[in-house]
Amino acid sequence: MQKSEKVKMLEGNWFDSRSIELKNDRNTAWLKSRKLLEVAPESDEQFELLKQFLGSIGEGSVVRPPFFVDYGYNITLGDGCFINFDCVILDTGKVMIGNNVFIGPSSNIYAVDHHIDKFDKRYFVKGIGVIIEDNVWIGGHSTILPGITIGRNSVIGAGSVVTKDIEAYSIYVGNPAKKIKIITSQ
Repeated sequence: MQKSEKVKMLEGNWFDSRSIELKNDRNTAWLKSRKLLEVAPESDEQFELLKQFLGSIGEGSVVRPPFFVDYGYNITLGDGCFINFDCVILDTGKVMIGNNVFIGPSSNIYAVDHHIDKFDKRYFVKGIGVIIEDNVWIGGHSTILPGITIGRNSVIGAGSVVTKDIEAYSIYVGNPAKKIKIITSQ
């Protein structure tokens, strides 16, 4: 029996993103993200909507809409997180966000890869997960590329583009993001 495109996606394989099942999932995610605009961003009602929308969400976490995702169900959000306005998470691959993570406005997390050398297969994509460990602060307008791990207690300066893994207890800034300092105090 042939695997569905959604199963291929969830297994981390290349898949055709034009499948009806995945289009329906993306449309459902879009409708749920629109619903977030109708409730107060730090309310119990919003938290309940996010519990139905995301793979999981920890206690005390807040997402300020607008908030854009591909699917939602591939995102896990730890306790005490704050995602500010206008963030985009392309969650074709798993996006695991630890506890007490702050993500500034208009930031982007891309957990998806496209065929770049096969133009006739541009709709074939593959999820490549992103991990953001505990106590990370990501400045506004930052972009996190596929396959990145950001180590615990790190800071990503505003407007940075993260193209490589980030060491724990470090501050990275720029495009591409480069380490400028080790964090020694807690």
